[in-house]
Amino acid sequence: MKNLIFIFFLVFGFNVFAGQSGIFMVVKGNVFIQRLDGKTVKAKLNSALYPGESVTSEANSKAKIVMSDRNIINVLPNTKFVVEKYTNEPNDKTVSIKLDSGKIRTDVEQKYDGKSSTFEIRTTVAAMGVRGTQLVVSHNTATNTSEVVTLTGEVYVQRVGKLSSALGFGQNGELIVKTQEMLQIKHDAKTAKVELMNMKAFEALKSETDVTAEVAKPSGGVRN
Repeated sequence: MKNLIFIFFLVFGFNVFAGQSGIFMVVKGNVFIQRLDGKTVKAKLNSALYPGESVTSEANSKAKIVMSDRNIINVLPNTKFVVEKYTNEPNDKTVSIKLDSGKIRTDVEQKYDGKSSTFEIRTTVAAMGVRGTQLVVSHNTATNTSEVVTLTGEVYVQRVGKLSSALGFGQNGELIVKTQEMLQIKHDAKTAKVELMNMKAFEALKSETDVTAEVAKPSGGVRN
């Protein structure tokens, strides 16, 4: 995957983004973008994604989005999320993604310190702080339950709400989820526990959340 992304940037460069947050590198099935003007368009190969826009995938539908800083977002079926902010300037590296439902995998190549530079994925019950790692985040709206699995590195999770200390979060309000570990948080839970995943299940998750990529010729991003 890293080789494909390297080739993408080597051949087409950063100028293909031109103010965009990302470009759809793979689209399988029905994936939609809600534009800032409220219009909903079907995502295509090379469709552009801009800050403030949302992405929705239907059943049996997936996508892979390469972001302007080489970070990757894998969109799994039945998912909706919003790219609330995505800046990659010398003095401002801030990413904020709100996952409303479903599952996404982010492969974060850039390094964030969580202070002067931040990469955060939020649901209604948890906020995941990413420093530079691969992780899978899912949210079930029926049960208001969020789950995070760290594929590589470490993820810093904060509970959204007033029960952080009761849930077992540290004095700084965070729980650290390391490689091959999983954390599940329910909105009304009184405790939270980080668990080591079974290796077979862990490898299966890594495989199923990595949307197959094909390098295509972008034309500066297609604004549907």
